[in-house]
Amino acid sequence: MEIYHRDAPISLREAMRRANAGETKHTQVTYGSLYRELHPPAVTPAPVGRRTLISAVNELMLKDAIMLYQERGFSITKQHLREAVAGIIADMSEAARSAWKHDQPCETWARDFFQRRGLRFLAENRLDAARARATTRENNAKHFAILSHLIVTH
Repeated sequence: MEIYHRDAPISLREAMRRANAGETKHTQVTYGSLYRELHPPAVTPAPVGRRTLISAVNELMLKDAIMLYQERGFSITKQHLREAVAGIIADMSEAARSAWKHDQPCETWARDFFQRRGLRFLAENRLDAARARATTRENNAKHFAILSHLIVTH
């Protein structure tokens, strides 16, 4: 095996000698690490979890809905996700629905779905959810109407 260094081919042994010149025993480069650095593996990452029974289109729509839900301040739990997917499963044909046990996915499916799509379960904070539900245009308008009334009268 030859490695090119400044337009001149050198052997792996010579590359090791040059890399380890002046190094102590604990900091020397090994053959394996040098080979892996020069020839990184061209393996694609394996998909997370087993093959899903929901179509890719429905998974993308579900991911977009979850992201929108989380952007509005709500958190989603595994149970919330399982219930949402149960609604999708209910709309499937009888043959497709028969592949699901109990007409909803298990908790490991929910975890694998989040890993596949690069999502994260947010910690459930009931105060944030209540605050997000209460922060509407109507509630803000009422609050500022009361505030302006107080300023005008006092």
